[in-house]
Amino acid sequence: MDPFIAIHKKQEQVPWLKEPPAEPEWSEPPEDERGRKSRHRWLWPLTILLLLMLLVYAHWRFDREEARRKAEAPPDVMRRAGEVNQQQVRDLIHGALQKRESEPARGRAGPAVPADRAARFDFSAVQASENKRQQGDVLMDLGKQDLALEAYVDALRLNPRHRKAWQSLARWYLAVEEDSMAQVCLETAMALGAQDSALLNALSVIYRQQGRLDEALKLWDINRTLSQATPESDFNEALARLENGEVRLARQRIETYLAAHADDRTAVRMQAYTWAAEGEPLKSMMILKQALRRWPREAALHADAAAAAALAWLPELAVEHLAWLTNLTSPEVVGALLREPAFSEFIQTDLGREFESGLQTAGRGSTLSRPRLLDPLRLDLAPQRTVY
Repeated sequence: MDPFIAIHKKQEQVPWLKEPPAEPEWSEPPEDERGRKSRHRWLWPLTILLLLMLLVYAHWRFDREEARRKAEAPPDVMRRAGEVNQQQVRDLIHGALQKRESEPARGRAGPAVPADRAARFDFSAVQASENKRQQGDVLMDLGKQDLALEAYVDALRLNPRHRKAWQSLARWYLAVEEDSMAQVCLETAMALGAQDSALLNALSVIYRQQGRLDEALKLWDINRTLSQATPESDFNEALARLENGEVRLARQRIETYLAAHADDRTAVRMQAYTWAAEGEPLKSMMILKQALRRWPREAALHADAAAAAALAWLPELAVEHLAWLTNLTSPEVVGALLREPAFSEFIQTDLGREFESGLQTAGRGSTLSRPRLLDPLRLDLAPQRTVY
């Protein structure tokens, strides 16, 4: 037998000697089907990303509208919330002070506690009150005043003698311009033993606005015994002294304030004003000249310098500063300023009349009222509030 034939037959008898079957050829799917699968693969991630973007945008719009709503009319909204809780606060004040008056004074022998009645201290209520106060402070910082008020009232319900809670509640009433309730809260905190510099300054500001200068001065003196540096008290006392006609004492306080706040332009103007009020316009000019080297384009400083120069009979220097002021503001503003008492003699001079005539020509047709023109140049004597 032919050996090749024998090998062929052997392969037919033994399966594993046969040649393996040919693998089927792989065919690629059509191009349109591949594109459809690729699009489906990216569809879900893009949908999720789009939903997240929509959620972020909606949250941003909500926060923006909420902030705009509160910025438009915060006093009215907060005042309505405060009126609801005022009676509750007054009841808490009565309870806190009544409880304190019933206790023995420090250093004195009080009534003995019966042996069968141990003194109890509700630590859990005190801790819960402090937590509520801290929660209210956080809400206050976030601008959620209505929720902050509820937290403060809850804190005082738990512990009516919580001094810091009374201070925080006073800050809330100051923020909504309810000075009467702020005063009650601050006085309650002081009656409970609080001695805080910011508290004393805030209460003294309220007393000063009410015309109770003697009480405000006592608080400012107490404040200085508590803290060596009390710039807010110095500034507010200077304002009070100045309004009361005590120019020299006002200057002493404002100079103390400027030692810590040399960049306060209002305080610099007050210092210059005190010298002019005492008949020393040249000293006032020296202070304003130094200030103008630092702030050469400050319109209020040029207005004060022009007034001081007019009082010192320096018409050329007054015209120089009035020209600066004209460039920084308008001829109408300067023309209205010349009607002030400090320029009464200046406008009688030839140079003053010539300058005023030029202003009338340049500012013809003005429709602004005189008080409105002078508002940006007036010295602000409003008391400073302290946020604590």
